Amino acid sequence: MDPIVTPLLVLLGSVGAGVLAYRHNRRRMEKTRRAWEEAARTLGARFDPIGGPWYRRTPAQIQAELDGTRVLVDHFTVSTGKTSTTYTRARGYGAEPGALRISVVPERGLAALGKTLGAQDIELGDAAFDEHFVVKSSDEPFARAWLAGEFVAYARGAPRYSFSVKEGKTVAQTVGLEQDPAVLAAVARATAALAGGGARLLARWRACAEELGATLEARGDGWAPDESTVLRADVGGVPVIIDGISLSEGLLMKSARVLTRVRAIRLSACPPEERWAAYRGKRPPAAEELTPIAPLDGMEGWEWRAADAERTRARFGPALRLRAAALGPEVVSADERAVTLLVPGVETDAARLREAAEVVAALAARGPDAPYR
Repeated sequence: MDPIVTPLLVLLGSVGAGVLAYRHNRRRMEKTRRAWEEAARTLGARFDPIGGPWYRRTPAQIQAELDGTRVLVDHFTVSTGKTSTTYTRARGYGAEPGALRISVVPERGLAALGKTLGAQDIELGDAAFDEHFVVKSSDEPFARAWLAGEFVAYARGAPRYSFSVKEGKTVAQTVGLEQDPAVLAAVARATAALAGGGARLLARWRACAEELGATLEARGDGWAPDESTVLRADVGGVPVIIDGISLSEGLLMKSARVLTRVRAIRLSACPPEERWAAYRGKRPPAAEELTPIAPLDGMEGWEWRAADAERTRARFGPALRLRAAALGPEVVSADERAVTLLVPGVETDAARLREAAEVVAALAARGPDAPYR
């Protein structure tokens, strides 16, 4: 072949391939733009297309506010020099859940292997969701309360996405540039539902306050522990305070669990003989200086410590023991100032909160052998 013709054919072939690639990319980007526009319309959101010069492109974005939670959907590319990978991402901006960490990933690869081998997996009671996703958390009871609501239904519509709550950030992500408007809408709604867990919990406590005739004090837009969200009630003349506490655990105290705390405040100081603690698991600080005693009937699976065993048996009668045990607390304890009951997670059932309040109020109330009132 003519030595001039060969390079020319190669050049023409390269140009043709480049044109085809350019046209294919244009069609793909146009399809992507239409999909993202449609998703934005479905969500009642704002759509910003890809912009900027070729050397400094800004990604397409969907900015939405869903049930009071701001969500941003965009995409980004990670380059290793020789190859690059594009990801679609959604970020939710709601009340921060403190130290709570949640991971929701599709059941594939290592996640599927771990589930098969019996690794921890939180099932949320939806068969289709539980079959497809693996859920892990630093605090299972708190995570269940945080995830309650519409997250599960929306996440089923975005089966390729992984969701996470970590260090106060809520993110959903998958490999590839999403081109399905229904999936984009679903992942935006799922991310909003995940980020809005604190607001939903606060709304539930507000409803509990109305049902219990209590007052609600909240420092922020979402439920939070450590005196940030507090219910105050009066039970038979005994002040009862309900809030959440976070307990640091593990190596270097980096992990934390949240418990619901129900306290009945004594109207006047009681003698040291009224101090006692019943607990399951780790010994609470309230029990450190007390003497071990035989378990009380009805609560045999508990560890018991008291300053005065007989006084504790008389104070914590059989009926109250049964009521307390039915609540499934980790700790029930009393000191000179209050009687406290700790329940794992965030309790949002008004009937259970009422029962807990009545139990601690009864334990703190004046008895026939309690001259300290």
